[in-house]
Amino acid sequence: MRPFLQSLLIVLATLELANPVTAQEKITLSIRDVLQRPALHFPALGKKSSALVHQSGWSADSWTPLAERLQRHGVSSVSLVFASSDDVLAAVEFLRANGSEDITLIGASIGGGAALQALRRDAQQRISNVILLGTSEGDSSEAVGIPKLFVVSENDFFAGRTHASYAKASSPKRLILYPGSAHGQEMLDASYGESLVAEILATIAAD
Repeated sequence: MRPFLQSLLIVLATLELANPVTAQEKITLSIRDVLQRPALHFPALGKKSSALVHQSGWSADSWTPLAERLQRHGVSSVSLVFASSDDVLAAVEFLRANGSEDITLIGASIGGGAALQALRRDAQQRISNVILLGTSEGDSSEAVGIPKLFVVSENDFFAGRTHASYAKASSPKRLILYPGSAHGQEMLDASYGESLVAEILATIAAD
């Protein structure tokens, strides 16, 4: 492990001990003022927040371990039941209405594709940061100035799509490549999972 990451993990662990986890709550998001969709809210006291978009076959609950880690760092989250750009933008609106000033999208696989679509549609520029785990292909070339972190494992079956999305993305952007074949959120449970969480937390904190 890189010395920087090792030191960062120690600092993050210390910070987590000082912040309790608040129980998640079920909320309803308004989609274009027409549809009502469920989601999970993990509240925190800070001004930073995240919208979590799961991969195919997974659920809103699948983000709970990461969402609770974020809570301990003062970062609130909305975990979506439906992985669509409409839901992502509704979550952004909810977070803004609840006091968030700095919103990061975190999407995995097709959830990453939804996050990229939402980024393109965010005409009000309410999104501050994007983190993509083994994402499907998308174009973020027009999102100039918004930091983008692409993360993928070497043998992930979505690796080609992630690299293609990274190539299209405007700066600033960063690509992290891990060994193995874990896909999307599976990387959070891999042997390097703690390092990945540290990268996510550092990326959110830096923005």
